[in-house]
Amino acid sequence: MLDGRQLSLIRETVEASLDITVDLLTPNAISDGRGGMDRSFTISHAGIRARIAERTGKEAPFMGREDVIAEYVLTVAHDQDVDETARVDHNGQLYEVVFVNTDKSYGTARRCLIHRL
Repeated sequence: MLDGRQLSLIRETVEASLDITVDLLTPNAISDGRGGMDRSFTISHAGIRARIAERTGKEAPFMGREDVIAEYVLTVAHDQDVDETARVDHNGQLYEVVFVNTDKSYGTARRCLIHRL
């Protein structure tokens, strides 16, 4: 079992190893001018230290053919606020957050499954 000091040291080490920065985007509902709503995304957290790693490629049917869909893992600090409605912007490349792993009692980092848009 880790004590608080050891856990803090591990979290600091993990955060120091995050080698890129990303912006987290959250959805907003805006009027479409016809009585309906459109979704737009605005930056909620800018310059977040992170890492994006390709997880796997899986084949999925799309319009009658098999396409490979690349999945990525986003790693951010253990206390970073992110959920499945968010998008991630890394140097103009957008990703959508598909899943956030939050079921760790001694989390040292928050990992999210993301898809490239």
